[in-house]
Amino acid sequence: MFLLADCVQWSMHIQLHKQPWLWKFHKVHHSIKEMGFAAQFRFHFMEVIIYKAALYAPSALIRLGVQEFFILHRFGVFVGHLNHAKVGWDYG
Repeated sequence: MFLLADCVQWSMHIQLHKQPWLWKFHKVHHSIKEMGFAAQFRFHFMEVIIYKAALYAPSALIRLGVQEFFILHRFGVFVGHLNHAKVGWDYG
């Protein structure tokens, strides 16, 4: 389930950049002066609704339990933190 969730998150993020109607929401996230850890907390509320619906709908369809759902959610938050933490990247 973690692998599937990561693939969904990656695919959804690609769409947030490619689709003009999704970019209108996602550009708020990129409006920060310097991308870093706190950038994960800057977003348009509609992005969260769309993003989480895409992530959690498959979980609901396979009838994931509450505990598993919570673990999946925490995993997603953790991955989001890592993606914005600037760990291992050379930013010049």
